[in-house]
Amino acid sequence: MANIALTLCHMVDKMMTTYQKQLEQTFIEEGGIKERMTAARLGYRTNQREEIARLKQELETAYRRIAELEAKLKAVGINCYKE
Repeated sequence: MANIALTLCHMVDKMMTTYQKQLEQTFIEEGGIKERMTAARLGYRTNQREEIARLKQELETAYRRIAELEAKLKAVGINCYKE
């Protein structure tokens, strides 16, 4: 019975050592929780800025297109706005 207990102790020790090495490697590659949280937050903000810039560009394009269409309608004598 003692041999089984000793074998289990060695197996658990090996698994824990392997797990600890894996955690150390992950920490070295990805950093700690605060670093990952900061990176996620900054990434989110960057994505938001890019999305806002894209939407502003799209809005400007839409305004230009509206102005072009209004000019074409005015050229053929159609008033877009009722007075």
